[in-house]
Amino acid sequence: MRSIARRNWIAANTEQVDLVLLSFTSPAEAQSRALGAELSYSAEPGVTRVAPHGLDSGIVAYDKPTLDAAGNVRTVAYASFGDVEMEMFFFSPARVDTATLTSWLRPQSALLTH
Repeated sequence: MRSIARRNWIAANTEQVDLVLLSFTSPAEAQSRALGAELSYSAEPGVTRVAPHGLDSGIVAYDKPTLDAAGNVRTVAYASFGDVEMEMFFFSPARVDTATLTSWLRPQSALLTH
């Protein structure tokens, strides 16, 4: 891995996004990391796949519908763009909000594909 970038946002409605970008020396390394992270998280008990609408098919997301200590549902999205792997952790109050998840993922994926 060459470098890491991380940014966190908290919206007025208390939804949160924690975006992590990992830069690798090759696209194969980024793809391997995305697949490994995806397989590990998806194997946790209670985790189900979420289908963000209108996004690149390479973006996969999973939610864990049990509420965390703050009353949020956690959804995690994974993708690789060239030599960069993206992990987006999205926290929404009480339920999975795929529309808002998609609205967070769309601009990030657009920036990474250009």
